Amino acid sequence: MPMCAVSAAQYLTTNGWAELRNPIDTDVPFRLFRDEGRIYLQWLGEPELRQRMQGRLVLVHLMCRDMTPRLLLEDSRAALHHDDMQMPNQNIFTPCIAFRVVGTPIKYVTTGVQFCEGGTRLTIV
Repeated sequence: MPMCAVSAAQYLTTNGWAELRNPIDTDVPFRLFRDEGRIYLQWLGEPELRQRMQGRLVLVHLMCRDMTPRLLLEDSRAALHHDDMQMPNQNIFTPCIAFRVVGTPIKYVTTGVQFCEGGTRLTIV
């Protein structure tokens, strides 16, 4: 089973991918969380940042290491009977997770409607 950690996060803007970090501590706002044999992606970001990510595409980068034991070769033969001849596999791979955050992007959210004199409708965004 691989061991993984979150290495970076990005969100899609009209100009391409931008780095996603907490404004206060500049940490990546996600981590991997294990519970009862399952692995979850957990949000650790500020509530305001979560609100700004509504409706956006997010890309979370992982760094993983394959921890499956492998046998060392001894004289071109597999060492099958020596436990000390096993070592963790050092293969590192970098998968990613992409998803859309539920909600409507903040620039499209209407916070209120006001009516001016003469019945003209003014939308406040």
